[in-house]
Amino acid sequence: MKDILEKLKSMNKAELNEAVKQAKDFAATDAGKELVEKIKKGEGIQQLGIDSAKQKEMMQELNSNSSIAKLIFDVLNGKG
Repeated sequence: MKDILEKLKSMNKAELNEAVKQAKDFAATDAGKELVEKIKKGEGIQQLGIDSAKQKEMMQELNSNSSIAKLIFDVLNGKG
């Protein structure tokens, strides 16, 4: 999880905006909607190389480290 935070911090604003745009565009597709539902249900998301245990670990980290959650939220809402 800390790797994700470091990657987000190291990206320039143009790279970050493009990555967020691509993620939002993907999330609007049928495959993206299916993936979002799996994430919401806490199912393993093998397409991303993340099994159920790893996803649970990531969610616990987000819950215990509000700065990571806030950064991700800000990035996804164009405030990062």
